[in-house]
Amino acid sequence: EIDLKGRYKSMWRNVRIAILLFILATVAQQALLKDGAPDWKRTLYVTLYPVNADGSVAATQTISYLDVTQFEDIEEYFAEESAQFSLGIAKPFAVRLGSEINELPPKPSAGVFNTMLWSLHFRWWAHQNSPKTLVPADIRLYVLYYDPANNPMLKHSTALNKGRIGIVNVFADKSYSMQNNVIVAHELLHTVAATDKYDLSNNQPA
Repeated sequence: EIDLKGRYKSMWRNVRIAILLFILATVAQQALLKDGAPDWKRTLYVTLYPVNADGSVAATQTISYLDVTQFEDIEEYFAEESAQFSLGIAKPFAVRLGSEINELPPKPSAGVFNTMLWSLHFRWWAHQNSPKTLVPADIRLYVLYYDPANNPMLKHSTALNKGRIGIVNVFADKSYSMQNNVIVAHELLHTVAATDKYDLSNNQPA
């Protein structure tokens, strides 16, 4: 007697394994292509993808008024630092504004194993949520906007060197524009292998 039910289960098990292997292969490929500190022989293109993180009207309005000129300070700052430290490139980063993303990224998890799983999940999520840009992005930052009236304190932003992607939590209010740019710049540096220079327990500079 042919066990059709058993064969059906086995087939779908193989399909699930194949999908998982494909996901892991894609993530591994991205990690290998983008890892470590860059050689600074060319400008790196950074795409900022806005996300309405709390579904608020404030975030919707802020995102609708966004344009790339609001992030020019970031480019200018790094150009000045490049000259000061003789990096050898006039413009280390070129910041571009990408399309709004309607799906929230996975939330970071505590613990070593959970963090590893989250990083894989986040890289796969980013792979699926990277609308094409005129110039392919070297670095992708997902900027999550929150209404400060409902979220007076934001969780730490985070970025990965492997894959050069990050989540940046910011306030959806024009008065926070400069502060938001500082946070974007901070996470941007993490994608090119810079480490934190402050005490994580109290946020004070080292």
